[in-house]
Amino acid sequence: MSIPAAPADFKGSGAGAANGGQNVADPQLAARRAVAGCESEALWKWLESPGSSGMPEMDLPQAVVEELFAREGIAAVRRAFTLTDRNDRAKFSELFLDALSSKDPAAAYAIYKSHQKEFNGTWANECVRAAIQAACTRSAEDLIAIVYETQGSYSTCVSAGYAADFKFEEVLDRIGTYSPSTAPRDLLARWAERSPAQAATWIIEHPDADVLRKNHTGDPGLSEIFNSIAHLPGPEKSQGLSTLMKMPEKVLADSWKEIANEGRGKLDRELLDAARTMDRLSFYLVESLLKTRTMDELDSSWSVVPKEDRQVALKAALDQWSEEDPSPTAEKARTHWRQIVETRWRQSDP
Repeated sequence: MSIPAAPADFKGSGAGAANGGQNVADPQLAARRAVAGCESEALWKWLESPGSSGMPEMDLPQAVVEELFAREGIAAVRRAFTLTDRNDRAKFSELFLDALSSKDPAAAYAIYKSHQKEFNGTWANECVRAAIQAACTRSAEDLIAIVYETQGSYSTCVSAGYAADFKFEEVLDRIGTYSPSTAPRDLLARWAERSPAQAATWIIEHPDADVLRKNHTGDPGLSEIFNSIAHLPGPEKSQGLSTLMKMPEKVLADSWKEIANEGRGKLDRELLDAARTMDRLSFYLVESLLKTRTMDELDSSWSVVPKEDRQVALKAALDQWSEEDPSPTAEKARTHWRQIVETRWRQSDP
């Protein structure tokens, strides 16, 4: 069933009208033009039984929803839940909630809560994410409440902005041990930026927390704690490093490896000092050096490392690479890489 309006509404106007609107350069623009001239009830009838419209399927539903939401606001969101077909109801109510979430996350989430049991965990993920992010700007209490209320959702929140007085420890004490999927992934990282020593202490006290398993395998978090502490002024830095040294061995190893990954072959003076204090200098140098295997140039930051330490790191890196891949092809690559490294070091030395 097509929208009951003049056929030209679907075939576009102006440049696209001659060929039915199907060759309009911007399909989304064509879809918006098509629905703009339709009456609201015509659009609602199409949502009740969407069919051939002459428009790409991915463009027209979104255009219809945007048009109705612009005209009717939150009333359109509520009406979407009255659509007869369950699949259409799930699809279009989610699109309407997304539109409302961008304007009023709290209002969208209130409607979501009243309908969340009607649909599966993949429904309205954007609405949940927007509610989570909005809660982070208010308080820890609001975030905890929403995380518990959305445990059945598959929505994930990678990052958020946090209130100035946000109580990270309170949130992590409540949800950090099992880290539900809707909890922001950057909780630990943002806490580390504000209070690195306190964040490190929490990790030591909760070595088996699920949030650690997510963070120290690639998501931002632990490496930011190390970076933050390494760049603190004297006494605070010493105290912070002493705290970090109490972390579980696997956490320490994974954290320094992630620091090397993020550095991409470039060394940081403060991190060098921190690695030396924590007896991780060799590990940091080797892992950082291995990141240069596909590079034609070495960063000038290596010039601050004593020649003897550089040579020890190079030998260890070559040995590690050889263990990982002893093939003749890899051996040829190692020889070439070694020549590049040693040449660059000679050129940079005084």
